[in-house]
Amino acid sequence: MAAKTAIATDNSVLKAFLAGQNEPRPFPVTVSDNSDPIFEEEELTLHDEAAVASERAKKEESKKEAVKEAAVKEAVKEAPKKDNGADTERFGKPKDKPESSNKNILQSTADLSSSASSRAESKKPSSASPPSGDSGKDETSLFGNVDPMVGKRIADRWEIMELLGEGSMSMVYKATEVETGKVVVLKCLHSHLLAKLPNVKRFEQKAKANANLRHPHISNFHDFHLGSDGQVYLICDFINGQSLEELLSKSGHLAVDRAIALFLQAIEALEYAHQEKVLHRDLKPSNIVVQKEAGGKELARVVDFGIAKLLTDETDDVKSNQYITHTREVFGSPLYMSPEQCMGRKLDPRSDIYSLGCVMYETISGKPPFVGKNVLETAYKHMNEAPRPLVSDSAEDRTLSRFELVVLKMLAKDADNRYQNVSDIKHDLELIHTASDEEWQEQAIALKKVTKSKRLETKRLPVSFEMMVILTTSVLLIVVVAVWSLSFLSPENQDYPSFNDDQLWVISDKKHNPSAVQDFGNREEAARMNLATVERERGPDCREYADALFNLVELYDKAEHWADAALNTTRLIETTKKVGGPMSQGTCYKRLAYYYFMQDEFDEAIANANTSLDLLEKEFGPVSPSMMLSMQVLGDIYTRKKDLDNAQRIYERMLAITDSMKDRSPLDFAKSSAKLADVYRRQGKLELAENHYRQGLEWVQNTIGKENAFVPKTMYGLGLTLMAEKKYKEAEQMFKDALPLAKASLGERTALVGAIRKHYSDVLWKTNWVAAAMMKIGSSDTMK
Repeated sequence: MAAKTAIATDNSVLKAFLAGQNEPRPFPVTVSDNSDPIFEEEELTLHDEAAVASERAKKEESKKEAVKEAAVKEAVKEAPKKDNGADTERFGKPKDKPESSNKNILQSTADLSSSASSRAESKKPSSASPPSGDSGKDETSLFGNVDPMVGKRIADRWEIMELLGEGSMSMVYKATEVETGKVVVLKCLHSHLLAKLPNVKRFEQKAKANANLRHPHISNFHDFHLGSDGQVYLICDFINGQSLEELLSKSGHLAVDRAIALFLQAIEALEYAHQEKVLHRDLKPSNIVVQKEAGGKELARVVDFGIAKLLTDETDDVKSNQYITHTREVFGSPLYMSPEQCMGRKLDPRSDIYSLGCVMYETISGKPPFVGKNVLETAYKHMNEAPRPLVSDSAEDRTLSRFELVVLKMLAKDADNRYQNVSDIKHDLELIHTASDEEWQEQAIALKKVTKSKRLETKRLPVSFEMMVILTTSVLLIVVVAVWSLSFLSPENQDYPSFNDDQLWVISDKKHNPSAVQDFGNREEAARMNLATVERERGPDCREYADALFNLVELYDKAEHWADAALNTTRLIETTKKVGGPMSQGTCYKRLAYYYFMQDEFDEAIANANTSLDLLEKEFGPVSPSMMLSMQVLGDIYTRKKDLDNAQRIYERMLAITDSMKDRSPLDFAKSSAKLADVYRRQGKLELAENHYRQGLEWVQNTIGKENAFVPKTMYGLGLTLMAEKKYKEAEQMFKDALPLAKASLGERTALVGAIRKHYSDVLWKTNWVAAAMMKIGSSDTMK
């Protein structure tokens, strides 16, 4: 009862907010076709290189001006500050005043994904390695490097040489150990991150535990210093190499063989760390550093293990609110965060597996799998959207195809569907090069499905309130988002069976129906006895034997005993070659193809279907309804196998056949048109796809009506096409019209209904986010 009251209260707040009685919203509410920038398609927003370069140039210019101004002020003062090892004020920024926690909430894609969308731009160096060919000094400064930390000693143990860069959690310096002269990297953690540490001693204990990680492929901090003023310095190995981010900035992507070799080493590092109960929590390209060894071999080392955890107060009994801390600071990089990390849930090694999957995806494709224009949209994509394929449907690169399967398993939304440990990833990566196709099918863990007994029941996962606080810049919107967070970011179709859009028109249910033929046992025995009698009295080379064999095949066909039907059809083919029979050779091969298809023996089905088409064309000509079954079998299989060119060829022939008889068989014509349309959709031929979908839909509605299940299915395919064309208003209407028809013809909780609901919800966020929000909290009947 309390929950209902709370929702009602929040609902009234939302209505008042939508009525304009409260503070302005930080994102637009216009509802034109594609004016809402929050959920536009990635193609228009991800990689505008010119815009990104321009923006970064402006920022660099502003930074240089600030440096010059600070240098002049420093020179005028003529009173250098005393070296006390503390984190001094930089460029006029007050030391004790933390930066605004919400300033980057709605940052642009260029800011959020600079490592991905501006590969051509110079990047800041890896936190563990120096910038290539750069001393780290600001050459534009009037007085050289003006960073006040340079030249200073920390606790008389380390002398800072130069600034290497600045990260989200620290300033990064190159330093030397005073006693030994050894070059190290010194990370000065930002003071605003440390301002609210609940227990400094506990921080010190955790830091010491993390510093004990020792592995050939790990470069972690090996010492730290806690100043009397509370400033924290982490001392790390200095690696003379390049981060993976820098490598990608130069080449765009890496060859798959090179990537596998590097990631096998990174996985060994994770394997060791996970055994030591340490999660990384912030895996990204800049945290994997590559060194060249003698002989040209590359050594990969993972850096910055567990630093994010040091700044939280997590215990085994408390969830990891990693996404946001009490300082309102995001820990973990949004481009690489797991769904559970986005939701502020307790993390385990499978979160690192997801993040590593994002890095592996980017290493091959050149961009992360999920990029939004702000933290909110990126988090939404992590929790709801599938990554774009790494491999095209027609690609023949076996290594890359197998690598993609590994990455996709790592990127599963549900942690239970991912690899459960990094050792399994290592197993599959090593198997990629060595396994035959048969061995890969048998041994690859990427192909193993989670059994129902191991899979946890999927539930709606509420997004933490605190997470949503950092995604807004007004107090009122925080309240609205709190209501919205009850279910907004969880997929709309979680309570429904899964649905694969790429198999919209394939036969999904091949279950045997044991009651298809009454008294089957007695009828089978009678048919077999009749066949045996004919064979005994007349021999197998006679028409009577062919007829008896045909009767047995018909019985198995009606009873859906596909294996027996295939076996006896093969015998029938041999008999009819000699004496003829009740079916032509072409028809026999057609039915044999269908029987193999129903057993998922696709290679046999393809061979026999093609044979039947050759024979039937000789018998009836190139356009004959007798060919339809063989074409349906071939089209279905090619669609499953992503052989879209052959699928297109088959469905074009089917459409030509059904067009000649569409008046008497309107549904066959409409299905042929829709199946061809969906192939066009998957090929990216969107205008052709839309035209053929509309053609099939209109023909059925005009001849049969809307009651057939074909109608909502076609509306769904057309809706997907319209979304791909960015015709969001039309797509919204198509999904809205399809939903009640799908419920009426298929049932309330079917997979297609769930798929329609999800895409309807998605498109509403593009066309009318107000309606989408109202729908989510139950104040709209748009989904009913």
